[in-house]
Amino acid sequence: EILFLDESFSKMDPDYQQSFVSKIKDFIHTPKSADFKISAVVSVTHDLNLVWRSSDHVWVLNHGRFCAQGRTREVLTSDLLRSMYPRAAPESLIQK
Repeated sequence: EILFLDESFSKMDPDYQQSFVSKIKDFIHTPKSADFKISAVVSVTHDLNLVWRSSDHVWVLNHGRFCAQGRTREVLTSDLLRSMYPRAAPESLIQK
C-alpha cells in the first residue's frame, strides 16, 4: 500500500510538522497485520526544509517536469536549487 499526502503539512508550524512526520514514520515501521502494510509514502510539498529533514528519497519537479530524483542529500544541491530559484541564494532555501 502507498500513502499519498498532498500538501498535508502546508499550514502546520514546524514543530507540529516534525511530530506528524515522526508519527507517520512510526506507523510505517511498526509491524501490522498482513492485510495492511504501507510500503511507501508519497508526499507533495513545496517546503524544502521539511523535505530535507524528513525524506530519504525525492523526485523534484520544476515547471511541471521531473528534473531530478534520488537520495535527498545528493539531489538537493546548491546547483539544483540555484537553477530552480535563480533569484534566491541556495543556502537561504534550506536550513541544514
